[in-house]
Amino acid sequence: MTDPGPGPARSIEQWQAKLLARIDRLAREYAMVQARGFTGYDGTDGSPEQEWRSHLDALEAERETTEQLAIELGIPPQWVEHARTNGTEAAELPPPAPEIANTVVDQTSQADISGAASASKQLFIDMAVVDVWHVHRMALLTAARDSRLNAGRLGLGADPIADRQFHRNMALHHQRAAGLSDAAQLSAPEVAALWDSPQVRTARRQAAQQINRWDDLHLEFEWRRYTQPVTDPALPPYIPTDPATGAPTSQAQAPPPAPEELIARAAAALGIDPNRTDRLPIHHATAIDIALPAATIRDWQPGHAPAPPPTATGPDLGPEP
Repeated sequence: MTDPGPGPARSIEQWQAKLLARIDRLAREYAMVQARGFTGYDGTDGSPEQEWRSHLDALEAERETTEQLAIELGIPPQWVEHARTNGTEAAELPPPAPEIANTVVDQTSQADISGAASASKQLFIDMAVVDVWHVHRMALLTAARDSRLNAGRLGLGADPIADRQFHRNMALHHQRAAGLSDAAQLSAPEVAALWDSPQVRTARRQAAQQINRWDDLHLEFEWRRYTQPVTDPALPPYIPTDPATGAPTSQAQAPPPAPEELIARAAAALGIDPNRTDRLPIHHATAIDIALPAATIRDWQPGHAPAPPPTATGPDLGPEP
């Protein structure tokens, strides 16, 4: 049964959000089915592998048809691409992402919201969860790495330039999650659930236990995956914004916790004692940005060694009286 399309009771923005949500979910399901493989298919209509591939083909065909419809109805192609990418990334995240998303919405506040508006809100929440979990994971990685670095365990040593890019990327994910919360018009309890629900705390604790089992090279590898420059916009392009200010036209009822607070929560989950002076986190990025503006060229080369001071040629008369 096809959706009747935009009408008096449904704004263009809500209709677009509904299509983008469908693309997101189809991309997510495709990635999950592809990752599971053909185990579980009984082979009624062929071999299990054939049934699995047929399922993948059907999901891909439906997504491509939905994407084409979205573009024909005026949704910019980059929005469509972002919805597809977001769904694929969400499927690659650790399992708690769907559980976190499902606990955010306050059902008591949904009674007066239309189906289209509810779909729009859920799309923004699903996308926010991806950025929220990136922030939580980055907080765990930087807390663990700083702790080991200060304890002298990391043989590779500090990398101030990579550290600065890591924190820039973390700030970008944090800003995107905040913008999506604004677009979803989350209540204060919903913002709290997005960032620190029991499901979030359980996922953080499990991730911390996993990170504590990693050796130093594994930790360094995972940390450096977040040190590559990213080109994503600070706000997703489909969020309604004020043309004059560029700020979202709607606001959540509460701000998200600051990155520093999330790093402190991560350190606690990792079991790092904040009173140990050899485990205090270091932030090279902060020191560098204070000393050198972002536009400063930092790839300098050492010059010639300074000439030694001239040697005295007269007799040594000793200290002056």
